[in-house]
Amino acid sequence: MNHQPYEEWLFFDPDNPKEQLSKEEVVELQEHIEGCPSCRSLMHAWNEVKVELELTPQISPEKGFTDRWAKRLEIINHQVRRKEALRVFLLLLLGVGVMMGMLIVLLWPSVSSPNDVFWSAYGRFINIYSMLYVVLTSLTTIFNASIKFVPMSLWIILMGIIFELGVIWIVSYRALTLPRRINP
Repeated sequence: MNHQPYEEWLFFDPDNPKEQLSKEEVVELQEHIEGCPSCRSLMHAWNEVKVELELTPQISPEKGFTDRWAKRLEIINHQVRRKEALRVFLLLLLGVGVMMGMLIVLLWPSVSSPNDVFWSAYGRFINIYSMLYVVLTSLTTIFNASIKFVPMSLWIILMGIIFELGVIWIVSYRALTLPRRINP
């Protein structure tokens, strides 16, 4: 025998307008309960539970309960975030260690001496630093020279345009990265 709609109907709240049964459904439920001992015992058990719930006094929480609960929740959330950050850091550290180990394994046969590798890396660092210094010095010189030839009003207009482009970029970035809801 199929008990599915009848078992659901037994738990409907008569005070809720969305869960009220029609007259035909009420008659059908009563007829089913008269003929089905399983649903009848379920109905009696549910009625006993409802009576117990109504007779049980409502207990109010102690004063400051919500503040204590919020503080505890904040502490737990902080601990969880801290553990997650530590895990991410350790995973990144492990990844860097694995990558460095693989790089050393790959490059070790081609290295005749570690001294040569160190001085080669040092020379490249000095070259990159020197190039950046030259570029920065050149740009500073060009900027200082252009100040004398470009009127102040044009500089203000240029700064305004740069500011507006920055605002447009920030707004566009924000709009494109927000999660979108898809309504069915």
